[in-house]
Parts: sequence; C-alpha cells; structure tokens
Amino acid sequence: MVLVLAGDIGGTNARFTLFSVAGENLHRGRLAEVDPSLDQAVLFEAYRNDDFGFFADILGTFLSVARERGYEGVTAACFAVAGPVRENRINFTNREGWILDAEDIRQAFNIQAVSLINDFVANGYGLLTLNDMDETVTLQEGAVCPNAPIACVGAGTGLGECFLTVGRDGLYQCYSSEGGHVEFFPRDELEDQLLNHLRNKFASQGHSTGFKDSAPPRISVERVVSGLGLYNVYDFLRDRFPEERIESLDEEILEARDRGFAIARTAYDYPLAEKAMRMMFSIYGAEVGNVALKYLPYGGLYVAGGIAPKNIERIRGEGSEFLQSLLRKGRVSGALQDIPIKVVMKEDIGIRGAHLAALRLARDVLELPVASSGPTPLRRGPTDASVPSFINVPDHAVLDSVPEPNVVFNLSWLNMTSRYPVLTSTLTSSIVASTVALLAVHFGGVKAGSRL
Repeated sequence: MVLVLAGDIGGTNARFTLFSVAGENLHRGRLAEVDPSLDQAVLFEAYRNDDFGFFADILGTFLSVARERGYEGVTAACFAVAGPVRENRINFTNREGWILDAEDIRQAFNIQAVSLINDFVANGYGLLTLNDMDETVTLQEGAVCPNAPIACVGAGTGLGECFLTVGRDGLYQCYSSEGGHVEFFPRDELEDQLLNHLRNKFASQGHSTGFKDSAPPRISVERVVSGLGLYNVYDFLRDRFPEERIESLDEEILEARDRGFAIARTAYDYPLAEKAMRMMFSIYGAEVGNVALKYLPYGGLYVAGGIAPKNIERIRGEGSEFLQSLLRKGRVSGALQDIPIKVVMKEDIGIRGAHLAALRLARDVLELPVASSGPTPLRRGPTDASVPSFINVPDHAVLDSVPEPNVVFNLSWLNMTSRYPVLTSTLTSSIVASTVALLAVHFGGVKAGSRL
C-alpha cells in the first residue's frame, strides 16, 4: 500500500488526511495528471495548535494514530500552510518556535518526499480537481481557451489570490500572489469617504506606513473585502449614517465574536447591515474584475473562499452588483466578455490541492513504469460530461516560483493565435519575411535596399 499525506496547517488548527493511493495514479506518465478522486481516504484527524508545543508534536501524534490503525510508511506529504513559503520553509510569526522546514520533516519522520505550499496556492491546485458541472456556479459562460491562464480570488478571513499557467511540459503550475494587499481604490464619493475613514481608523490604532514620512496609512483591498473587511465597511456606515442605526442590532453586531457573520445574519432585517453587504460585494466584484484584467484568464476565473458560496444570491444574476462591478471596466470591458467566470461552491479545495501535490510527489519518487492506457485527457468545458473532472498540472507544481519569461511569452502567443488567427498569421508572415531579408543582406545574397 502506498500512502500520501495532505495537511492543512493554519494558525489555530492543523488538519491531516491520509490517503491510500490508487495504482492507476502511480503508473501515469509525467505528462499526464494524477486523479485524486481515485484514492481512498483512510484517516482524518484535526488538532488545536494550542494543545501542542511544536508542529512536530502534532505530526508525530497523527502518525502514531496511523500506525496503531495499521498505516505505516508515508511515501509523500504536502502541507498547505498559512503564510509565505520560501525554499520549502515557513516561519509562523504568530506561533513562537513554529518553523517548518520540509527537509527537516522528511528526515525526522522518514517520509520520502515533503513539500510545503502556501494555503491559497493549494486552493489553486484544488481548482484542478473540480467537477465544474456539480461543484461550481457559472456567472459567465465564456469560452475556455486551452492552455490559457487560470486565476482564483477568494475572500474569507482574508483575501487570497493566485494564478496558474502552463509550463514547458504543457501542464499547469500555480503561483502565489499578494494581490489581496494591493491598494484599495475608491470608485465614487462614498468609497472616497470609506477610504478616509479607514485611514483615520488605522492611523489612530498606530499602524505605521513603514516609511519616515507623514503619508497616511496604506489601505489594502483586504481591509474591505474579507470577513474583517465587512465589519470595517459597517463601522464606516454606522458613523456616516447614524440615523439609520437600530440600536439593538447595532449592539448585537458590536458584541459578536464574529462581527462579519453577525452583519450578514442581520442584513435582511437591518437596512444598514444590508447596505454594508451591498457595498462590500460591489467592491469585491470590482477586485475580481481587476484580477481578470491582470491575467486575462481565458482558462477560467474562479471565485473561491468562504464568503462566496454562502452568499451566492448576491453574486450571480445580471442584476448582481458584484457581477456588474466585475464586468464594468470602461473601454476595456470587452476584454472580459469571453472569460469563463465561476463560483466554487466547495470549501475543501485547499486539502484537495495538497492531496494532488502529494500524489505528484509520490509518482516522481517511486518512478514506476507507465501504464499503456495513455495520458489523461484534459477537462475542457463545463458541458462535456464524458471528460474526467480534472485538468493537467505540472510535476513541479509544488514549487513556489515565478514563471520563466519564455514560458509567459509562449503562453501569450498561444492565446493570440487561438483568439486572433488572422492577425497572428499576418504577423508571422511579416516576421518570416523580415528574417529572410536580414539573413540575405547579412550573407551578401541581396544588396541592401533591394526588393525580395
């Protein structure tokens, strides 16, 4: 039995799932994707981090339970961690002594291969395991362009963003992003007032710009689009429109442990909470549209995280302020018309992505013979039910690095040729003719200035 381990390591909890790997996954070639749905989950455990001194104590406890149940010898493990990963290592700044190093874990627990990936990168890989027909809601059908970029935005406790591109082997690789921390840019007078409110709020709390100047605090879009951001919006509106407060509901929100949840729960009975919800979702949609413009993800733009599936009625439909803000991009709005846009209705894509990454690690470590059945087909389009519910992902996808320039160029040219065949054909002909002319002049076959 070959075992792989997927972990979701946050600041508060650590969750582990142990899988028995299907033989078919181990005999796929390096250019074909593994299929996590073929594996069997044999053990799941969740732990509170405060109950342990170090991460090694938690992992050791889990593996001891696994041994007691007859599961011993993990081939590969991938842990999705809440924070930036550098060279397969992370330092949990909010937990003293929690420094996770993949190589140290590998040696200490005799695991053949270990990888650490950012938790939202794990979400990106989790997209590749989705069955779009059953696990997503379509906001815009669009037209899937094979090998085009895929992007993901997800608001929950914070605001995560990532993107996927195709590598040299023709398989997808996911890259981390700090896009949720770009500046919040207001679009109207009320949002201008919100920005000034937040600057004053965080300046009074002692938040520094990090520079020796008098600039106001920098406000990121995550300060508005997230669970905590929803409360920031409500806090602004209750000051801006005090006459609209309902004191009993206002007090309920202020005293709630999860203020964002309290705002959402009272929105249908409390107009000011409803106004906060509408404002936040409008800004959320605008940021998703910004991501669409940055990556032009004709392979799919996915809205994930905990907020979207719980509020799907505020997101879908032509009258949705979220969707209108997403698509309203002035003179470049047309660039978004063909992008497939979907909401992920499952909240387990992080652990699914870690599972997929662990599977690829196991396949590479074992280097078993390739089955003769051929490579796994790609998933292309939400209406083809005969196609397996996964997309090809690169063997090296667990690495957290920046795409090489030639990969990005090749991808951009591929997108152009598929979308603008006449233009690219003309450009190609011109490039070839110019190259021939330059070579002829260089080697003396044709005099400079002569016509070819």
